[in-house]
Amino acid sequence: MNPAQEAALRAVDPVALGERIKAARVRSGLRQAEIGGKDVSVAHVSRIEAGKRRPSPALLESFAQRLSLSVDDLLWSPYGDVGDETRLEIDFAELALENADARAAERHARSAIEALPVGHPLGARAAFLHARALEAQGRLREAVAELEPLAVSGTVSSANAAVALCRCLRETGDLARSIEVGEDVLQTLRDSGLMGTDDAVQLVVTVAAAYFETGAVAVAARLCREAIASAEALGSAKARAAAYWNASMVEAHQGHVAEALPLAKRALALLSEGRDARNLARLRCMLGVLQLRSDPPQLDEAFATLTSGAEELRATSASPVDLGRNAAGLARIHLMKGDLVAAERLGNEAVDLVAGSGPLVEADARSVLGQAAARQDRPDLAQAEFLRAVALLTSSGADRSVAELWYELGACMDDLGLVAEARDAFRRAAASAGLYLHPGTAPRGEADPSRLLPTGTPGS
Repeated sequence: MNPAQEAALRAVDPVALGERIKAARVRSGLRQAEIGGKDVSVAHVSRIEAGKRRPSPALLESFAQRLSLSVDDLLWSPYGDVGDETRLEIDFAELALENADARAAERHARSAIEALPVGHPLGARAAFLHARALEAQGRLREAVAELEPLAVSGTVSSANAAVALCRCLRETGDLARSIEVGEDVLQTLRDSGLMGTDDAVQLVVTVAAAYFETGAVAVAARLCREAIASAEALGSAKARAAAYWNASMVEAHQGHVAEALPLAKRALALLSEGRDARNLARLRCMLGVLQLRSDPPQLDEAFATLTSGAEELRATSASPVDLGRNAAGLARIHLMKGDLVAAERLGNEAVDLVAGSGPLVEADARSVLGQAAARQDRPDLAQAEFLRAVALLTSSGADRSVAELWYELGACMDDLGLVAEARDAFRRAAASAGLYLHPGTAPRGEADPSRLLPTGTPGS
């Protein structure tokens, strides 16, 4: 490599260089292991393509040779350079997201997109940041439209975009599509030998969360085990935190709260080491939910955890769905403490935050509102809230949560002395869980469906 090329390598944007290397590899039909050869690991190639590492001069020459290109082809974009103003717009968009200013992030990313030539490698990064800004504002369907092409492109990490896409699809209640997209990208990563990366582990746990909501707990557990194995081999704190996080969720669903709590706390400690403030706050919210599900419930600890999580969420690029999930958890604490006024206030706050964009969280909040109404001897309102929640979950395919809500409704109706309504709700709970409850079974006694159904809703 000549001195001019070495100087250019020191000055080049590593993200732009990584995107050019990846695009050239994809066009050549090569795997990362094939362009790395014996010189470097697949994980190191992945980090270079993601812009997280700058290759050495010798390694760049090796890449160029295996890609049948010149070093100049990789160092200098065929689209020409872009002005510093455009690069600054992209940097400002990322900084705005970190500082919880989603509107500013959207504005800067849009400005960069408009300034870049069509097909420029930095365009994909700008589009990704723009989609993240839309998500942070709760405009999930718009974010999905922008993320879908990025999840299969060769210009930005497809796994990174797929994580965001699957998360948005899951939050909008489109669980089937979230699973379909995630599985397709995971298969591509497996075929290409790219599973040993942070983004791949994040994608596995995101798909596991969608499976979990559909009631496919065994599949979710298998994916969590796969993610933990990959994360431990990778040694990434962020990847390990994501894997422990989802494993904790699955353990909680199976009733193993004592086992779930240490996993969640371990994930929390790992995330605290890095800069992932949004996921740190979201995980803190999940820990609060697990504390609620302890036997006996750790109400004071859960309240402190969720209150701290709410403060952290407001300081990050958290979406209205994240904030709504936290509000629903706090509402449930007040319900358990008997403060029905606060439970209703926070439950309605959660509904207002996620209306039209977060059906899974809205259903959880309406469950709290239904129980609060039942305790105030307002059976009609209680039933209406539960039926709204069931409708939201049924349209999402969230069979596990549907069964739990039908059971909660049955218990409330039973407490109010509405035996026929309770019996019908219990039968529906059993059907949603794939069980059969004889039409003549009473809601009380030996056939109590609580023996058959899971209880509670862990965070995600």
